[in-house]
Amino acid sequence: MNEVRVLLLSPLPPPSGGDSTWTVMYLENAPKLGIAVSLVNTSLIGQRSESAGYTYSLFDELKRAFSIWINLLKILIQWKKTNIVHFNSNCSPKGLVRDYLSVLLIKLFSIPIVFHCHCNVPDQLRESKVGFYFLKNIIKLVDRVIVLNSRSRNFISANFQFASDIVPNFINLDLVGLKRNRVLKKLKKITFTGHIRRTKGILEILKVAKAFPQLIFYLIGPMTENLEAEESIGSNVKLLGSMEHDQVLDFLRESDLFVFPSHTEGFSVSMLEAMATGLPVVATDVGANADMIESKGGIIIPANDVFALKKAIERMKDVNLRKKMSIFNIAKVKNNYTSEIVLNKYLNIYKLLV
Repeated sequence: MNEVRVLLLSPLPPPSGGDSTWTVMYLENAPKLGIAVSLVNTSLIGQRSESAGYTYSLFDELKRAFSIWINLLKILIQWKKTNIVHFNSNCSPKGLVRDYLSVLLIKLFSIPIVFHCHCNVPDQLRESKVGFYFLKNIIKLVDRVIVLNSRSRNFISANFQFASDIVPNFINLDLVGLKRNRVLKKLKKITFTGHIRRTKGILEILKVAKAFPQLIFYLIGPMTENLEAEESIGSNVKLLGSMEHDQVLDFLRESDLFVFPSHTEGFSVSMLEAMATGLPVVATDVGANADMIESKGGIIIPANDVFALKKAIERMKDVNLRKKMSIFNIAKVKNNYTSEIVLNKYLNIYKLLV
């Protein structure tokens, strides 16, 4: 079989970032490896598609679910040569109810299913009996499960007795700075990219910035929570808002350090792009962060720990340390996280099932 025909259930923008960015990149790169793709768009609708700050709407979610099921049925009936279904899920407890019903629908057509958890599974399910119940039943029905990090694999193995595959997120090779020219002796420009909200560790950054008035902290991304009531924003903190992707990459290339004190994460593309530009990283021990930089591309700290973040930034004043980390991160991305390398892992999984 030369061509694998995949029915992909995954979101497109809006909103941009995260899973929707993965979808766009998958659609762009999969055909290069002989993967033909038909898409069922599972994006948010209504106000939640406009901003992460909007609350859950039952009406919008029911409308979204029926739209997914109708489009799924149309493709399953018309695209009869489908070899495999690749089903992406963020594993939110409420979303898993819809996902379970979608999997039941697919099973009527006897097509192998790869269920892809785009999240840190234990963070999503630890306190949800509903989510735990429906993911357990989804795993009983599907043929393979893909996760983003070892924490998720271990959680699924311990709780559902199922061996999942770890496959990381990816970026295109042309985004990898094969040689970083900017490792300055003096640490000055520190950057974060992502949503400006509590769960991304922004309050910790604001607190730490006050201890380093000589450093400039640049926060790039949409502000989805008002944090000033809890922590004042110092004059050395610059809120730059959302930027075009090329602008973000240019900014990273001109930075000295990437900080990523997130409280929860699956596999961060923001951190991956920072590594690709050769930035050393300070990140929390959540999701795939430690898997990505190991002990050589940055410093791993506990989540929600202002003192540890401060201490790590102090260590990063060592220019020789930052040079070594820069070299390691570029090589790590080039050898492990490019689109061709990662999509071949998907392809190998598909071929085992068709």
